[in-house]
Amino acid sequence: MSNSNKSLFWYGVQANILKGMGVLLLLFSIIIIIYGLYGGGMYILVGSIVLTTAIVFIAKGSSQRFDYKMRSGALIHKGDW
Repeated sequence: MSNSNKSLFWYGVQANILKGMGVLLLLFSIIIIIYGLYGGGMYILVGSIVLTTAIVFIAKGSSQRFDYKMRSGALIHKGDW
């Protein structure tokens, strides 16, 4: 395995980690917002900030995943799954 393939592999792993962190933050933000609806208004603001961060992480991870598939050639052979 050449050095560029190893670098490309870790690029794909980083994309999956970002996407996974985004999903976890999304779930966490939903819990915070629900708690804020029943508890207090400040939690809604914090939940909204975490929700925005989660959406950015998911978008960034999806973008990197697509770029990884383009660089590796998997998009040409298998499509984007």
